Amino acid sequence: MMHRLAVLLLLAVWSAFAPSSLRSAVFVLANRTGDEVRYTVVVGKGEARPGTIARGDVAALPFVRGSEVDFTVDGKAHRCLMRRNEIYCFVGAGKELRLKQVGFAGSWRQAPDAGGKDDDEPLEKPAKFPLKIPVEILVDQAEPTVQKVWEKRLRQRVADASDILERCCRIQLDVIEVGTWQSDDKLTKLRDLMGDFRTKVAPGKARLAIGFTGLPVAKEDDDKALGCTPGPLQTHILLREYRVRTEAERLEVLVHELGHFLGACHVPDPDSAMRPKLGDGKANLRAFRIGYDPLNTLAMNLVAEELAQRPVRGLGMLTAPTRRRLLDLYSSVVRADPDDPAAAQFVRMLGGTPPEPLTVGSLSGESVDGARAVVVAVTAEAKKLSAKERGDGDALMERYCRVAAESCRRLQGEHAATAYTLGLAVAIDRSSLLRSLGIRGIPWSKLESDQERGQRLQVLGVPTMHGSASMAQSFAVSAAVQLLVEGQAVSAAGLQEELLLHQGGERFRFDELSASLAGMTFATQLDASPSLLDDLAKSFRVADYVLPTKGLPESVDRDQFARQYGSTTDERFLEKQDALRKRLLTLPGYQSRD
Repeated sequence: MMHRLAVLLLLAVWSAFAPSSLRSAVFVLANRTGDEVRYTVVVGKGEARPGTIARGDVAALPFVRGSEVDFTVDGKAHRCLMRRNEIYCFVGAGKELRLKQVGFAGSWRQAPDAGGKDDDEPLEKPAKFPLKIPVEILVDQAEPTVQKVWEKRLRQRVADASDILERCCRIQLDVIEVGTWQSDDKLTKLRDLMGDFRTKVAPGKARLAIGFTGLPVAKEDDDKALGCTPGPLQTHILLREYRVRTEAERLEVLVHELGHFLGACHVPDPDSAMRPKLGDGKANLRAFRIGYDPLNTLAMNLVAEELAQRPVRGLGMLTAPTRRRLLDLYSSVVRADPDDPAAAQFVRMLGGTPPEPLTVGSLSGESVDGARAVVVAVTAEAKKLSAKERGDGDALMERYCRVAAESCRRLQGEHAATAYTLGLAVAIDRSSLLRSLGIRGIPWSKLESDQERGQRLQVLGVPTMHGSASMAQSFAVSAAVQLLVEGQAVSAAGLQEELLLHQGGERFRFDELSASLAGMTFATQLDASPSLLDDLAKSFRVADYVLPTKGLPESVDRDQFARQYGSTTDERFLEKQDALRKRLLTLPGYQSRD
């Protein structure tokens, strides 16, 4: 009942703001706060529609040029201009409530298309929503109940899944046929059963055949799959009807596979139906809402827009703008969860190359032990400090850098630089920024336990460089990555893109870019001359290694960045970066010490 009410409310919003002759683009709102958020969508002069988004919820709303979202924080009105096919998250709480645009992998690396269609330019064939997809549902010979029973059960499940899809991406499922098929009971793997299902069942008038097999999994078989589909926009879905015990869990498995059909990929979001492993009991919880995460909500809306225009049978048949946007989305997932192959496979289907996950070249036991010693030493130092000392950010960072150097001085040269940079990046990090980059091969539990991290954060304070905590983090993380990742091209701009992606940054900050350049230069120098640790232990000054913010270019949003610099591979940007590097090398810390 709640799903149907949500659908009616969403359709009311669509009808108010989505003229049929315009592109049916969307923007996605997500609530990542702990409370319900009230907002108002404003279009043009005075046309407004109030809305509410529950905590943890996601909503796709129609985009019209000039759309803005208003919300109030502590009695003060805030307004955010929406962009076509973008994701925005409410974060923070109380007076800290903000609406942040979510960045994607490569969003600063590519300049926007020149001469593209206007966002609101009419299409040759206007899209009509909600879009109905004709479906056939089938059971095999292993279904233990009579048709009257199983048909009622499965029709209701498909109807519930249809409600979720309609709320997410304006798609309805219309069951037009019901039937049975004979599975090969010698097959035990779900993928093999899918091949058999596709051979024996043609959808006919239906666009999609959904099969529910009752065959049990052999005891000696390790196949844990609950459902499968050959790929996005294909014609078949197959599910194990009795592998999970409750109807709520079976509904979530169906929603998961329907997501794959519509272009959704696995994401490391524990509350999304697209998390890699289902059947964990979450769907049975009263407070749990079966639905999709923001990224997949956007992806499914992009695919739905194309389906509403013409028959599409694979990701390769999508239009070029949609393929490019999906490549951005899927590449971001590959970076966030490099060990799950689903998103990487989707990138290949679109003709792209999955981004290579950052991997530690080699990390000796001595380096790991040394890095842990740095974290322990910094924590111990923090515990000694008064509240006043912890509040002096630059002096605090300098103190921590000296303590870290002292703890590494006894290490052999080949391990010292790596131990110092890795340990410092972990020790001053208040937000697990280095960990969020998903670098393979770092034994996090050996560096710091969860309990130790909690104790460190209680006493750490806010270390800064030139008054900026983000510059301190960019410096330390970039230094560590420079030495940890061997044999892979890593640039300061590329690191800034990754950090913006994981932090949800809306603006490109040249002070953070400058700090990243400094961190990488510092790490290279230290690696070449580990004896510098002796000097660092005695005297480390922020001003010797990092450019002050005065004189650096202003931070810019995506549109400004594109106008001024094109992209991070454009000559205009590279010239600006080279100028920063030349200025950096004039600082005292990078001068010869002979």
